[in-house]
Amino acid sequence: MPHKSKVLQRQLLKLGLNANQAPPDPETWHQFLARVSACYNEADQDRYLLERSLEISSDEMRDRFSKINLLVDQLQLNQSVLQDMLRDVGFEVTMSDLATNIEKRVTGFRCAIFRKIKDGNELEIVAAPGFAQSARVAMTVVATLPEACPCGQAAYYKTPIVYNGDSSHPQHEQLVSMGFESCYAYPVLNASNEVVAVFSLFAEKSLILSQQQSELMKGLGEIVQMAFSHADIKRTLQKEQEGVAARSKMTTLGEMAGGVAHEINNPLFILQGYVDLISTSIEDKNLNAEELLETCQSMSTAIHRIAKIVRTLRNFSRDASEDPLEPTFIEILLADALELCSKRYEGVEIELVQPEGGINEQVLCRPVEIVQVLINLLNNSYDAVKNKSERWIRIEILPSSGRVEIRVTDSGQGIEEKAKGRLFHPFVTTKPAGQGTGLGLSISKKIVEAHSGRLFYNPDHSHTQFVVDLPVYKESA
Repeated sequence: MPHKSKVLQRQLLKLGLNANQAPPDPETWHQFLARVSACYNEADQDRYLLERSLEISSDEMRDRFSKINLLVDQLQLNQSVLQDMLRDVGFEVTMSDLATNIEKRVTGFRCAIFRKIKDGNELEIVAAPGFAQSARVAMTVVATLPEACPCGQAAYYKTPIVYNGDSSHPQHEQLVSMGFESCYAYPVLNASNEVVAVFSLFAEKSLILSQQQSELMKGLGEIVQMAFSHADIKRTLQKEQEGVAARSKMTTLGEMAGGVAHEINNPLFILQGYVDLISTSIEDKNLNAEELLETCQSMSTAIHRIAKIVRTLRNFSRDASEDPLEPTFIEILLADALELCSKRYEGVEIELVQPEGGINEQVLCRPVEIVQVLINLLNNSYDAVKNKSERWIRIEILPSSGRVEIRVTDSGQGIEEKAKGRLFHPFVTTKPAGQGTGLGLSISKKIVEAHSGRLFYNPDHSHTQFVVDLPVYKESA
């Protein structure tokens, strides 16, 4: 092959073309390369004209595209945090996901996120997915002091801190022992300018931040701040919900107060009668040992009755959300509920139909919470039928295939169609104005679901029926 063809082959290889498939006529390839060159020159001229028309250089365009890419990264991280928020996952999961995503987008770094310990001068680590276990242990708690590590310094001075292997740094030896030559720490502040967290990136080599990287770090810190703000709002909302639930329970107690007072007054009157009888016998010197023993036994029964009512009241009124789950017979739960609310039915002549005995099913539960659910359903039935001509409430316990249903049915004619879809929403009530808080069913539904159960309205029943469905507890062999 002529020398000219060897030169042509080298040019083809530079273009990524297969020189071995060159046709026998080299002039054809020379013409092709001339056309490629002409297209290139035309494209280069178009680029030059475009730059002139935009008054922007290629370097500036690359710079702007780089900034756009940084914004896209931040938007994707924001989306990741928002998705965690919408899924309502735990705070630590959100932080761990965020740190992992940051490490994917900022290569060569390890991300650690710290949370400020409330009412203290320390930070505790909440996420460090890429760290070795030894490094994570070493940073479990960090002091917020001038001589602390960069993260603690950032929290102390409330300003970003960059550490670049300075041997004079107080924590230099510890950072080197962990395998890091540099660190960037960004304090996360709340609306009151208080440090709530520190976002940090650690690297095994020297860290020199460009203007764009500094902007990226700031943007990442803002994303962490958003996640912390969401967590604060969520905690505040949870406290408010707990307060509302407690107030709702007190409202329920208030509604039952009349019946409970009557239940206590009855044994008190009995006790008073027996005390008078004993006093008279003493005055008349007519004490009979057998009669006195019988009287004491009756008094003891009355005292136990009062103690049981007070104990049930005390249990019902306290916060049981942190109680351990324990196996409890359904009949005991129902008996405790009726202890507090059944007396209300007698005054308005409501027939209460209870299930027959002999049902030995247990559920794993917090007894006080399930009793609260039953009382809410029974009180709702009471309010629904107390002014009707036909007044009855029926309770059924139906075990089936490893689960048990507690059905509360009353003589009402069901729920209006327009109200069915919102029955379990907070502050929604079908009662007249001024009656009920609209929280009983929504709170009850959450309680039952926390026990792996369901609370639902049965629209197929001819009367008004609500059903509590719970898994049956079976002792392991």
